[in-house]
Amino acid sequence: MQLPIEGFHHPLKCARLGHTIIHIGKLISTGTAPYLDKADEKESHFIVLENEGGKPFKVWGVDLPRALEESSASVGEEVLLAFKGRQKVEVDVAVRDTAGKIIRHQKQLVDRNAWEVKRFEDLREEARQLAQRAAKAFDTPPNLRVFDKAAPSSVPLPQLKVKRPRPLERYL
Repeated sequence: MQLPIEGFHHPLKCARLGHTIIHIGKLISTGTAPYLDKADEKESHFIVLENEGGKPFKVWGVDLPRALEESSASVGEEVLLAFKGRQKVEVDVAVRDTAGKIIRHQKQLVDRNAWEVKRFEDLREEARQLAQRAAKAFDTPPNLRVFDKAAPSSVPLPQLKVKRPRPLERYL
């Protein structure tokens, strides 16, 4: 099944927070297929999310199975998929001749996208715990030093005796 890629950055599917790309939707399926569903491409991992409008879209990434496993997300759950940056990795790359046939493989340093998957239920729980900690912080009485209430609120300064200059008339 080939899903449309055009309009990939539609606001219902993808949001940017700072420099992070975040996809939100219902996890429809996961698997492997030739990258971008092109027969001559190497197998790659993907997940299919369904946006609020019910339109499915596919996200490709070698790191997706690890991210899904860490999150324990399963098909049918609402998830948040966050791009966490790129990592340099060494991979075998096919070298093709002018006819497009693979003639050999060579090592090449490439960027690999890192992903994080969060289940909405986990996000709700994290938000609940944060709210509880914040409420607890406000319920704690302030840690203030107590001074003698009978003490004056300010220390009186000693009275200084100021010598006034003599009037000039005396010397004229």
